[in-house]
Amino acid sequence: MKNYYYLSFIFLILKSSFLTAQEYTPIIKNGSFWDVETVLGGHCSRAYYRYKIGNDTIISGKSYKKLLYAEYTKTSNDPCPEYKTPYVVNQNDFVELQEYIREDIAEKKVYIWTNNNSQNIYKEYILYDFNLNINDVLSDEYYANANNTSSQVKIVKIDTDSNGKKRHHLETDTVYYTEGIGSYSGIISFNRVVGEGDTTLFCHGNSTNQNNCAAVLSTNKEALLKTIISPNPVNDVITIHNLPHKATYIVYNVLGKQIPIKKKTFNTLNTSALAKGIYFLKISTSNNTQKTIKFFKD
Repeated sequence: MKNYYYLSFIFLILKSSFLTAQEYTPIIKNGSFWDVETVLGGHCSRAYYRYKIGNDTIISGKSYKKLLYAEYTKTSNDPCPEYKTPYVVNQNDFVELQEYIREDIAEKKVYIWTNNNSQNIYKEYILYDFNLNINDVLSDEYYANANNTSSQVKIVKIDTDSNGKKRHHLETDTVYYTEGIGSYSGIISFNRVVGEGDTTLFCHGNSTNQNNCAAVLSTNKEALLKTIISPNPVNDVITIHNLPHKATYIVYNVLGKQIPIKKKTFNTLNTSALAKGIYFLKISTSNNTQKTIKFFKD
């Protein structure tokens, strides 16, 4: 009888340990996506994007998921809509980011392979670590600010959200990351500022649970989001790649004021006369589709 109780006790301990190990909720699931709002500056200047998981790819012998993004298309006539107004995401608008993500469930860590913005050094960073305790340091992390500098940050608080998911708060910029979701500002961004540049996660889901987020449509709409610029940051001439036929563009500053560009062609603009700082290139197509790209003038 004693052996029976002893074995039962051992079984309960093992079961408890197993359940504890199973408590971790992965961030990367089948069809995971994150919807964010970014403040651009000026009156009624906000952009809405969806980031989502793409296909697998192998980098340095490790399996990563590709990351893609697309800009929302509003379906209301409100000149200053918020994300609560009707929006759709067009499947054909998604383009690949040059950033790749993987999750080690056993380690409870999420990694990202990226060049950390403009530093042009591709490597793997620890994006999230759910093993850390208060006062532990998130080392070798992907954390970039406007100056493209990286830093190590301390965990100052650990709590749970309304759904009981563990949340780690960082000492810098009052941001946090949440088990099963990602950061306060999406999957790959830690940007938390007041006003221009602030990015906020407002909806997320996956193939199983859409959470009533914006619908995804499969259409043949002109793929403006394939349009990119280079270089960025820029000293003089910016080239606009994959600019749709008959598209137009304007430049404005963080206050929402349009900046005249005297030297430009259909797909290039000379920024040498601009002061150093942050600017926005707003591109419009003949069917009123728009895209705004932020760039830095060195």
